[in-house]
Amino acid sequence: MALATSVSRVVELAGCFIVSALSRDVKLKLSTLFLKNKLLFSDFVRLSLPALGNDIAWGVAFSMYSVIIGHLGTDAVAANSFVIVVRNFGTILCFGIASAGGILLGKIIGENRLEDARSDAGKLMKLTVISGAIGGLLILAAMPFVLTYADLTDKAMHYLKIMLLINTYYVMGAAVNTTLIAGVFRAGGDSRFGFICDVIDMWVYAVPLGFFAAFVLKLPVMWVYFLLCTDEFVKWPWVIKHYRSGKWLNNITRDNLE
Repeated sequence: MALATSVSRVVELAGCFIVSALSRDVKLKLSTLFLKNKLLFSDFVRLSLPALGNDIAWGVAFSMYSVIIGHLGTDAVAANSFVIVVRNFGTILCFGIASAGGILLGKIIGENRLEDARSDAGKLMKLTVISGAIGGLLILAAMPFVLTYADLTDKAMHYLKIMLLINTYYVMGAAVNTTLIAGVFRAGGDSRFGFICDVIDMWVYAVPLGFFAAFVLKLPVMWVYFLLCTDEFVKWPWVIKHYRSGKWLNNITRDNLE
């Protein structure tokens, strides 16, 4: 798997060079990588560090989910390994829209078309909800095939079925939050909100709840998994409220870099 990931990244890089060479508008200039500007570097650090912290906090917390599930038995681990693959398949479209939408929205904000950006953010949200629904349907459609060809014990198959059903709606929560936090908010230079939100959600709520449910209350495996999968929906009220407030909408471009 590690080799496949590395090869895919090399192919992706080669594709970027090819697109740059053939495109009239997108040109890669290696010299720009070495330009120095104190003001831009200050902006980069101020905006990128919270985003980096956000991704690390979120990624490590997700690893802790696997640790919790890993202590619930081999059947839970086996079922979860299948679910992760299927869930990633269902969220590809959602995460792609978040990334592409954030770039396009950032361009509009950079042109100081703030009202257009606000309107386009709303359209992006509608598209995200649709993609989240499609992702859930894809997981639902894949269930018969996964359940047919998965070579697991009866208990693991039972876990797998319930986990897949939970993920048919879980992708909607992930789609909305990813689009807003990693797409819309960061396009407006607001990376700090996502960092604070995910640290509280994952490390104050989800991870402690998972450990408490699994090792203190000793709840059944599927109840523990269900509770872990409430993380995306718990932060919805704050994420959506922040989106509606418009505080994320800021033009962070620099016209004068002397």
